[in-house]
Amino acid sequence: GTLGENDFFIGQLGLFGWKDLPISFLNLTGPLVLLLAALLAAAQQKRVDVDAFPTRRRVGGAALLALVYAAGAMAAMYITYTPVGMVRIVGLQARYFLCVWLALLPALAVLLRKTIRPAITEEKAEAAITPLCACYAVFGAVLLFQHYFVGPVYVVYA
Repeated sequence: GTLGENDFFIGQLGLFGWKDLPISFLNLTGPLVLLLAALLAAAQQKRVDVDAFPTRRRVGGAALLALVYAAGAMAAMYITYTPVGMVRIVGLQARYFLCVWLALLPALAVLLRKTIRPAITEEKAEAAITPLCACYAVFGAVLLFQHYFVGPVYVVYA
């Protein structure tokens, strides 16, 4: 019930999770930036490193790890904060699932790379991923500073 009501926390990722910092732009674009970064990180390599090559077994292992972690996070919040017999999990937030996103996004990126096969080289991907993530982090830091020290944007002082 909790995951369904919160749309699996997809639109609540943000910088620290929805409960701590409700800035809509960051909450809605967080998963997109993570997916784009994972896509760039999964760019085609010139040299094939067998140890780094994502196999079905590794992708399946990452997905299994994500499921076990998600179940553990939900069980921990249910045991510690939820009243006995309640069908919802009290206190569950998007930030508890950041590890799940970080485990699933590279697997999703590998599947997307095999499907769409964009012609981006490893050098172009490396040159694009750092500015993308840095600009997003700086923009998020500015919004954090503005929110905590200046005041929310929607508040107009007379």
